[in-house]
Amino acid sequence: MSPETPSAPLLELRGISASSGGSEILEDVSLKVERGDRVAVMGPSGSGKSTLLKVAAGLEPAGSGHAYFNGRDIAALGQREELDFRSRAGFGFQDGALWENQTVLNNLALPLRIHRPHLTESEIASRAVTLLKTLGFTDSPGVRPATLSMGERKIVSIARALVLEPELVFLDDPTGHLDEDARDRLYAVVDKLVRKGVTIVAVTNNSGFVRRFALRLVVVADGRVTCDAPMNVALAAEGLGTAARSVVARLKRYAERDRLDEIEEKR
Repeated sequence: MSPETPSAPLLELRGISASSGGSEILEDVSLKVERGDRVAVMGPSGSGKSTLLKVAAGLEPAGSGHAYFNGRDIAALGQREELDFRSRAGFGFQDGALWENQTVLNNLALPLRIHRPHLTESEIASRAVTLLKTLGFTDSPGVRPATLSMGERKIVSIARALVLEPELVFLDDPTGHLDEDARDRLYAVVDKLVRKGVTIVAVTNNSGFVRRFALRLVVVADGRVTCDAPMNVALAAEGLGTAARSVVARLKRYAERDRLDEIEEKR
């Protein structure tokens, strides 16, 4: 097993390029994510954000370049190393990507059976059901995904990403299809992750989520990273490209709305 490098970033992309159907999706993308960082990846639709997240998580191969976890090349991990990585990183998919032939409970139980073999079936079920309830899933855990709404599928997908209590969490459009109450419950869960020091990389265009949780802003446009900076630096930056300017302007408008709401509440 190749050793980890404690001084290396928790996650690093070097010169990543990716294509599909002959079209370039990502071009020479490099990115470092330190332990405890909370990164928001924003940008126009179709810019390559979701592909970047999946390549970083080792779920899609890069055409060129490398993705590293603790200094280890994810694409070159052996079976034991990959199991270790999967036990320490969770992924919440944009469309849920649930196992359709399994119940909701089994969607959460399978990762626990693989990566936490010391748990009993009772303990596995208890952990899964508790997390589902925390996120507001009110249906029976015995149903199959085909019966669920898009919002419910998203909740189950996020629960599956978190059930192993990972140190690194990838979230693709975490607030998509969620109503206001479900978003509030998600925010409460993410607040707990923040307090635990969990590293979060989220693809989102939800300004509320970004303003509440993100420490760094990464903007992707036309398959390239056009902005990568701490949030306060990004909001004050000048000379940004069109996509990054649009993102920053939207975040500033949201922040100003929040400020005015706070003033109104104090009156």
